[in-house]
Amino acid sequence: MIVAVTAQRLPPLLATHFDAMGAPNAWSSHETYLLLMAVIGLVLPLGIVAMVAWVGGRHQEWLNVPAREYWLEPARRAEGVRRVRGHMWWLACLMTGLALGIHLLLVQAHQTTPPRLQLMPFVGVVAAFLTGIAIWIGAFYKVMRPR
Repeated sequence: MIVAVTAQRLPPLLATHFDAMGAPNAWSSHETYLLLMAVIGLVLPLGIVAMVAWVGGRHQEWLNVPAREYWLEPARRAEGVRRVRGHMWWLACLMTGLALGIHLLLVQAHQTTPPRLQLMPFVGVVAAFLTGIAIWIGAFYKVMRPR
């Protein structure tokens, strides 16, 4: 919803890639950009969740998780798969958050002529994502620790 509302502020041809100084060096049509945002921000995260749900439902032996032998024993298998599925939703949220953060920075970059991407907010968004991934990994190992 946020992307749909804010995308109206973007020009028909917009800068989608910037150099280290924040100057644009690649452009895209509005339609192509929105399609890319949909793929990166929704299709990819939901595809990962769906793939893990499919593997967890049909081929649990394909799951590569901490304490794999423990969680794939028949008595604990359903609980192990449930934990993995639940944790994948958090990964999807992180991925969507990254896409949304970059989109909002792109909208902000186009508030000037020529467009200019602010480096520090971009670094902040990427750092927040990487911090979230590190926390996600730690939490995954904690959730999958044998009881």
